[in-house]
Amino acid sequence: MLNQLTVTLIHEDPKFSAQLSALLESHQMPVTTISTIDDLDENNINTSMIIIHETFPRLNLKKLLIANKLHRNALTLVLTNAVSGSYLESLLDSGADDYLTRPYTIEDIYQKLLSVYRNGILKPRNIYRFKDIILDTTTRSAFINDQVLSLTEKEFKLLTVLVKQPYQPHSNTALFEKLWGNAIYEDQTSLIAIMNSLIHKLNAAGSYDHYIRKFGEESYMMDVR
Repeated sequence: MLNQLTVTLIHEDPKFSAQLSALLESHQMPVTTISTIDDLDENNINTSMIIIHETFPRLNLKKLLIANKLHRNALTLVLTNAVSGSYLESLLDSGADDYLTRPYTIEDIYQKLLSVYRNGILKPRNIYRFKDIILDTTTRSAFINDQVLSLTEKEFKLLTVLVKQPYQPHSNTALFEKLWGNAIYEDQTSLIAIMNSLIHKLNAAGSYDHYIRKFGEESYMMDVR
């Protein structure tokens, strides 16, 4: 299965790229190297894995990661100097499958690449789309209008329930049970607060007037109009 893996390496150091390419190609992995922004055509990356150096000149890394998630969905590994946990988490939120922080060797990159690839094969993407909303329930990431949508755990779960069945009204009780596991201690105030927050975030970031509408007195569904 690994002989099906093709790699695009985006790195500004030609010597480093040559060393890593030689290692990968010795394992029957064809590599396309990109060393300048002029060589990079983001609309024409046609490989199963992207390895990208975080400080590649004049490149908007997170924009590339999001675009890949939306349009190509190649596996992505980011080489980074960062140590901030919140920043590294933001790379994953933007669509990176994994990252490798310094110090690392080309052998370390190869081993990490194998791990990312195997995990990607074992956990295929579950992606749902509604209007300009993209949900990836495998990586628990959400995008709207080509931007990362920052949602709490409960907001993400609520949106997932609605987007998976956009034409079905969901009662407050059913939604509460989905979010908290049961409806024994149902609290409409908590549910409505989460719903209102989710609606506000969608309407503020998206290109459509409405995404979620109330159906009857105590049900919600996606606004399919």
